[in-house]
Amino acid sequence: MPDSLKATLNATLNFLPLMLLWGISNQHAFWAALAAASGLILLNIVKKSFNIKPIVLFLYLGLSVILYHYLKIDFVLSQKQLISSLVLGSMGLISILLNKPYTMYFAQSSYDKAFAKSPLFIEVNILITKIWTAVHFINAVMEAFNHSTYTVVITNLLVAIGIASSIMIPSMLSD
Repeated sequence: MPDSLKATLNATLNFLPLMLLWGISNQHAFWAALAAASGLILLNIVKKSFNIKPIVLFLYLGLSVILYHYLKIDFVLSQKQLISSLVLGSMGLISILLNKPYTMYFAQSSYDKAFAKSPLFIEVNILITKIWTAVHFINAVMEAFNHSTYTVVITNLLVAIGIASSIMIPSMLSD
């Protein structure tokens, strides 16, 4: 299996909390997504690896549980796509500013340790993180102004572009 495909499968697993959050339409979405994020954190502990995304998702989902279930703030549930897109976009932007692109944590386990510390590896992951950050912020803007079937199709198309970029860019640069 190509290294970029392994990294993409790892990244897809890390989208599980969001798939649950976005796919479950009732108040149980937060609990299911929080459980999945907790599982990913435990998996990382067992694997002795670090990945910022499950931690960020755990914090976001934990706060959402408190706001929705205990403080009865319905906006958190009704605008979960918008808020989660803003959280993901912000995570990407901050990780780029810190020169620690969050995508590198998915990819590190798929490449040898020497390459995973190289400047090329970091630059490739900064580019991929920029693409994902743009996808998340564009999705947030679209969600804020028009939630419709049309928006869902476009946001899914943008996610597909992010996935394709995450696979193709490393493959092109490794040749």
